[in-house]
Amino acid sequence: MTFGFIKNKTCEKKSHVSKLKPLFFGTLSLLVVFSVVTYLIQVNKIAAYGFEIKDLEKQINVVKEENEKLAVKVVELQSMPVVQTKIADLGMTPVGEIVFLDSTGQIVARR
Repeated sequence: MTFGFIKNKTCEKKSHVSKLKPLFFGTLSLLVVFSVVTYLIQVNKIAAYGFEIKDLEKQINVVKEENEKLAVKVVELQSMPVVQTKIADLGMTPVGEIVFLDSTGQIVARR
């Protein structure tokens, strides 16, 4: 009778193990699928960020070129021949001798 009891216990253990195997492998399979899907989503995001960075770098280069063109234009507009033509166009007269007032020792305002 003791031998029969031990035999029944081992059969019960096997039945529990055999019931848990599909659950374990199902859970493991879901975990693997979830991991693969998460990995693919992350790779896709990284690729999208790469394209966005490339577009932003192109925009930076365009702005740099425009900045260089504007700097050249500023230098051209500040050149002496351009300034002299602007003076002539505005009808300004050239300044002769410049006289500075010396205010040392003089009282300008009194209370």
